[in-house]
Amino acid sequence: MKIPSLIIVTLFLVISITNVRAQRRLEKIYDAMECPPRSSGTYKKVCNFLQNFYIKSPDKKLGSYLKSGVQEAGNRIMRTVSQSDKVTLQIVKGCLLNFQVTINKLNEEAIRKHRSCKMDVSLKLADNS
Repeated sequence: MKIPSLIIVTLFLVISITNVRAQRRLEKIYDAMECPPRSSGTYKKVCNFLQNFYIKSPDKKLGSYLKSGVQEAGNRIMRTVSQSDKVTLQIVKGCLLNFQVTINKLNEEAIRKHRSCKMDVSLKLADNS
């Protein structure tokens, strides 16, 4: 009875180690903003500028979640751009000088919590075996 459970635990640990190694590779995901094809003027310029910001993620699920956060922030900026003729691309660029730095800090925190959560789940599953 102990041999099958030992084999199961060993297989689980091998899969977990492989999964952890895969999670260490972070993929950059650009284009969080989707620009309408018929946009023009400052709106189009700002939207294209916002597409240069990126998030990093070890998997698609977390990537989708983080991308939606960047998209929400971008939508707030785009709402301001669409409501005022006085907003220019230069003004937006000036306001967003530290935007990627902020994204990176929050991104690192999210990945750290994501990995911690996955490790906790792995340990709980190993304890239940």
